[in-house]
Amino acid sequence: MLKQMPTQQELVTFIEEKARTIIEGGEEHAPMLFVQGADGWAATVFANLTDEMKAVWQEVIPAILRRFQARGYIFITEAWMAEAKTDTALGRELANGQKHVSELPLDDRREILWLVAVEMGQPPRMMWAGIDNTPAGRLMRKLEPWPTADIGGRMVVRDW
Repeated sequence: MLKQMPTQQELVTFIEEKARTIIEGGEEHAPMLFVQGADGWAATVFANLTDEMKAVWQEVIPAILRRFQARGYIFITEAWMAEAKTDTALGRELANGQKHVSELPLDDRREILWLVAVEMGQPPRMMWAGIDNTPAGRLMRKLEPWPTADIGGRMVVRDW
């Protein structure tokens, strides 16, 4: 007998558990896109998200979601996060895409694992967990708890 297709929340929970195993095992988490179609979930792993791919993300991903008549999607990737108030020059540069967090000095940003889950017609649910590296580098990585927050950006597709 086939198991019922997991809900988006069940898949998010599963992904969170596997992500902890990957990160705390000292590995990099590959960017992954899970698409929920009428017949179930499909997943793809991106070997490398280049700046060129990120630049066309808002065009390519909606086309994929439309092609598969997606009901929703989940995207997870390692990323950089920085705190910047929107009323500062840096905050405005980051908000309008003139500057990317990855361009900031290491002391001004932190590494995170970022997950966005979107269902058609619903606001995105975004979660992130900080990745702490020991002084020995990636030999020992620890994933912090997953707070829910709106830290959207150019990689969030809200409509398709």
